[in-house]
Amino acid sequence: MISPPAATARGALIVLEGCEDGTTALQSTKLLEFLKNEGIKARLWKFPDTTTPSGTALKAYRSSNRQPHPKTLHLLVAAHWWELMPIMKEHLINGTTLIVDKYVYSSIAASASAGLDLNWCKASYVHLLCPDLIFFLNVERESNEVVDQQSQPPQSTQLPHVNDVLGNNSNENLDESRRASEWQKRLQDAFARLAEVQWKVIVIINF
Repeated sequence: MISPPAATARGALIVLEGCEDGTTALQSTKLLEFLKNEGIKARLWKFPDTTTPSGTALKAYRSSNRQPHPKTLHLLVAAHWWELMPIMKEHLINGTTLIVDKYVYSSIAASASAGLDLNWCKASYVHLLCPDLIFFLNVERESNEVVDQQSQPPQSTQLPHVNDVLGNNSNENLDESRRASEWQKRLQDAFARLAEVQWKVIVIINF
């Protein structure tokens, strides 16, 4: 009797989250290379995918330098993730492991950092694909940087620019540096409220 062909094992959904720009991108690329060297079928997934309708809308906001209302941007980003779900699911079913450089947790944290209610933000992603493994890259800053920030007078909370939420900071002038630093702090606070027990926290020392 001929045995039926073995079913293809589904791929794993591995997510890398973190506040610092470039950190998750670097580690995601390294993880992809490692898995491929181990003979594992893997693919790197970055957000947003501007080839889809909702991704095109996000790209339009970015290129036009428009500043949408935080709820508008949140719902558009959520719609984009929902649009990507069938595509991601198909890859996983076909045995491809997906390494996601910032998943919906970054989107939720960004919206919460913009002043939206955290639970309201989370509700947009109920029943999305649940990752098999989540790495949170926690970058520790230099001590002198922390002291310098503590010596500064407090600033009023400002809403982020659309490029901040999409992870496309331009850093065109020095004034942007402090705004970006404040934004990173708010993101860190939001992630602290989002983190769950199963998250694997990796501390990266930034000298």
